[in-house]
Amino acid sequence: METTGYEEIVDETLVIPDELDEAPVRRIGDESFGDVLFEFEKTQKRPRIKSLRRIRFPKCLQPIGKRAFWKCESLRSAGFPEGLEAIGNGAFRACKKFRSVTFSVGLQTIGDGAFELCSSLESVVVPKGNVRRRK
Repeated sequence: METTGYEEIVDETLVIPDELDEAPVRRIGDESFGDVLFEFEKTQKRPRIKSLRRIRFPKCLQPIGKRAFWKCESLRSAGFPEGLEAIGNGAFRACKKFRSVTFSVGLQTIGDGAFELCSSLESVVVPKGNVRRRK
């Protein structure tokens, strides 16, 4: 199952469930949560994206799509699951308050510009020998 949109924000954390309709959430689609949330919140009266600080990903997550979280400007951290294999191009681009990123064993690919324009990013920790650059 792939998720392509808003789920739930609890205590400044976007919670993407492990299952939707009894099927495991294995991927986050391209452009799922990025700038789209800004328009969505204005029309649907959802919790303001400005309050989003963290993301809790599903345990079965494998890829995060292109530009999935771009311009989530208040996002500071994300807990990446063990099975995460790939992060798409520009996935977290322009998340200006993102401070540090730690990946688990299993990550194979980080797309171009995945963390570009993350002006507060000070630390990226990737297990040695795990990642190759996607073109």
